[in-house]
Amino acid sequence: MISEESVISEEAKRIHRRSFVIDCHSDILMDVVDGRARLAVEGPREPSQEGCAGLYSIPQFRRGGVTVQFCAIWTGIFGLDNRIQRAELAPYFLNRALAMAVQLHREIEANPDHLLLVSRAADVDRAKAEGKTGLLLAMEGGEPIGFDARLVEAFYRLGLRSMGLTWNNRNYLADGLRWVKKAGGLSPLGFEVLDEMERLGMLVDVAHLHPVGFWEVLEHVKKPILASHVRVDEAYLSDEQCRAIGQNGGVVAIIFYSMKSIDRILDQMEKVIALAGIDHVGCGSDFFGRANSPARLEDVGDYPHLTEAMVRRGYREEDIKKILGGNVRRLLQETLTSA
Repeated sequence: MISEESVISEEAKRIHRRSFVIDCHSDILMDVVDGRARLAVEGPREPSQEGCAGLYSIPQFRRGGVTVQFCAIWTGIFGLDNRIQRAELAPYFLNRALAMAVQLHREIEANPDHLLLVSRAADVDRAKAEGKTGLLLAMEGGEPIGFDARLVEAFYRLGLRSMGLTWNNRNYLADGLRWVKKAGGLSPLGFEVLDEMERLGMLVDVAHLHPVGFWEVLEHVKKPILASHVRVDEAYLSDEQCRAIGQNGGVVAIIFYSMKSIDRILDQMEKVIALAGIDHVGCGSDFFGRANSPARLEDVGDYPHLTEAMVRRGYREEDIKKILGGNVRRLLQETLTSA
């Protein structure tokens, strides 16, 4: 028997079709570069499976109506004591990042009828008009940059358009959210990298950044920023930081990972709306292992269920469109180069 909650209303379907759906975070490139996934093929639906295989693919992008998917370059090593970037790992970080960037281009070239590269703001509208999903290359942690800010432009030329200086730990650019030993902010190199990003026309992502560094970024940058996959709570982003992103003109994209239900996701979004305003909230799924996904929103193909939940809560159509991707579309228009 089909539950009432699993039914997508005609109103929700109509709103969803008309919306730009922009997802600000996925780690699918890890599985693709390691041979566990290809974007053309929907992977197995195994609850115990770790990683992103089976959670992001072209069939799921189609079902979810996804206009743009951010694809992260993340070069951390699970199980390794990498609380601080180690010099001997620099070749690994760079080589793995390059492999991920190349593989993203290969996936697009292999599926030109379904995918395109987002390298400028106009590509978002092009993806929507052509019924494709635009892939935007992002970097989660600047370990591949090492200690040479010129590599920002090298990755930009490969398609990089969004970057967070660090993941949870410490590297040559900044301290991460989980770094507690005399936590600091940005290094001089970190500020140099920020300047390069703004010069080139890239999004500055503050997800995983330590609060000290967060405030330094906010004081330093001239353009709106992104928090690509966060919750507004003590573990991720404070109320004060959320308000500040709204005042900066940026977007707080709510994470779906480890959320128990769509209602909890909407509660988080409503918290952002109360603190920063309706123009400053978005979506950053970060699906990783189906067991960590909320019911009825198990992978990127289930985005219509989020729209249905907003309709049931009485959200206005214009506000649903902003949350699903309109706000991030505006952020991309204000940040990326138009040429």
